[in-house]
Amino acid sequence: MLTAETLKRHFPALAAAEVYDTIDSTNARAVALARAGAGDLTLVLSDSQSRGRGRVARAFYSPPGTGIYLTLLTRPRVAPALLSHLTPLAAVATAEAIEQVTGAKVGVKWVNDLWLGEKKMTGILVEGAFRPDGTPDYAVIGIGINVGRMTFPDELAGCATSIANATGTDPDRDALTLALVDRLLTRLAAFPEGDFLDAYRARSVLDGRDVTVARGTETFDARVLGIDADGALRLSLPDGSLRTLSSGEIAHVSPRRV
Repeated sequence: MLTAETLKRHFPALAAAEVYDTIDSTNARAVALARAGAGDLTLVLSDSQSRGRGRVARAFYSPPGTGIYLTLLTRPRVAPALLSHLTPLAAVATAEAIEQVTGAKVGVKWVNDLWLGEKKMTGILVEGAFRPDGTPDYAVIGIGINVGRMTFPDELAGCATSIANATGTDPDRDALTLALVDRLLTRLAAFPEGDFLDAYRARSVLDGRDVTVARGTETFDARVLGIDADGALRLSLPDGSLRTLSSGEIAHVSPRRV
């Protein structure tokens, strides 16, 4: 596994890097560092997590020796509304790294999951905080990639996969980690500019598919028309009305129509 010294040598732009054999959550550690005043582009990497977190307070399965669990702390000087664009930026950077190292074709399931085939292989969780004047203080970009051959718990076996499980090839985790950090730093250096929203939209696996959407206490069925230029999901409802979704969760995706 990479060391903090190796990461700093490869990426001088990093303010600091921490590497763990195991940690409760790389996001939780990055948030603690941010609150303590850590600098822009502080990296936390771990071989496993005991309390890895996904969206909606879900656990993220993070066993040792098989995945990449990484969080990058950044302090972007952008308009508050643009912080939500860090999720598609991270999704594109991660997809680019995986494709570069493995040659696999990676899809995006709005809003924060990457798929190989029809199963989730990567989850992304971006969390942030604001200063009293409403400007962004920090954001932490958490990324969990299932890399090696994995046996998933029963509740995940039908919907989760890893790069090795899906492709039959076990990629080098260190090489993939270096590619991931490189693509993240490159994309962040241009943020909020760049073509990441176009690249995100082009990778969507939901276009034309029937889905069930969960948003707060509301659940409804819809057909996905696409992702708009701001990263929001465009939907057609059963009554023919149209809706644009900027937040929420896709709770179910129907199989592709042949």
